[in-house]
Amino acid sequence: MRMWTQNYSKNYGKRRAVARRFLAAGLTLTILMLTGCGNADMDPLTSPLEISYDRQEGEKVTVQKGDLTPTFEAKIELSGYSEESYSLFSEKMEEMETLYDAKLDQLLVSEGESVTAGQTLLTFSSEVLDKRSREWSLTKSSKALKREHLINLQNIDSSQDYSAEIKDLGDDIYVANQYISDVNGLYSNLNIIARKDGVVSFVNESVRSGFIVLGAPIIKTYTDDGYYVLDKASLESESDILNSNSDMEFKVGDKFKAVYALNEYEVEVIDNPNEEASAGDASSSNKVYFKLVSDVPLKDHVLTLTKEKAELKNVCYVDKRAILVQDEEAYVIKEMEDGNFQTVKVKVGDVVGAYVVIKEGLDEGDAVLIPG
Repeated sequence: MRMWTQNYSKNYGKRRAVARRFLAAGLTLTILMLTGCGNADMDPLTSPLEISYDRQEGEKVTVQKGDLTPTFEAKIELSGYSEESYSLFSEKMEEMETLYDAKLDQLLVSEGESVTAGQTLLTFSSEVLDKRSREWSLTKSSKALKREHLINLQNIDSSQDYSAEIKDLGDDIYVANQYISDVNGLYSNLNIIARKDGVVSFVNESVRSGFIVLGAPIIKTYTDDGYYVLDKASLESESDILNSNSDMEFKVGDKFKAVYALNEYEVEVIDNPNEEASAGDASSSNKVYFKLVSDVPLKDHVLTLTKEKAELKNVCYVDKRAILVQDEEAYVIKEMEDGNFQTVKVKVGDVVGAYVVIKEGLDEGDAVLIPG
């Protein structure tokens, strides 16, 4: 809702600029204060407001009256969130195919699975490397058998000295181990290995089908602190009078719905995990902390927090596009009894969907203009 308010103010500023061009230069309107759905005791006249308009421009809408249920809405983010993305690019893949005849082999992880640094996530097969590994493994086995045989002969007959041969075979075994290690290292360079601990948040569908989209993320993992955070400062804005989120209170144990795309969760307010318990009052801090109620792994980095507020009974409301915001005050362009339009100052309340509650300045049935 806050994001809408900011965008709305910007767009409205553009509409005001367009509207000014339709009036004679220097036109200034005196604001007429009218009694409304709220307190009828309003200040009489205010200073002239330099908002100009053309009665031929815009859409006319009517002030309505009834019951509305406003909804609190805000963004919460995973604390300590960081993401690792694993991809293969054409140059690397061409090298793997040319030098090692590498082919996609096996996916070893799935979404939601915890992984540790150094763990293999995706493997490739290579006939070239497999052949080298077999050859050096056979060489090592053969040398080891000969060395063991000579050691046994020397133990049986101490007059026989095979020390030189045993040493040479030991050196050969060492070289074979080095080559085997090199082959294993080359395999590790082919495979995708986890760079740090985390949870798998994404696996490209192409991998499940047996091929790789070069340059695109293949696997993503993330780490976090295990809870979500809402910065209360983001709910407050002195220049945004259409923001009705700043009055929301948060108590430890309060539950909210949180959504992202098609995923829906339930989250609960918790004590600040970085400090001692705050006696159940989560509103005393500049930040509010949440945890998932279920055991579903934390997956989505940013969630939209929502909760219905108390129902507003028998209130006046109007299309929110009709509200002009200037110098931290709200105005509408109201149609008067003579058919002319007058810029009127109003006091606004909650924004509810496409409407904004009018506390003072308008009555049910009044017509106002949505500038074109």
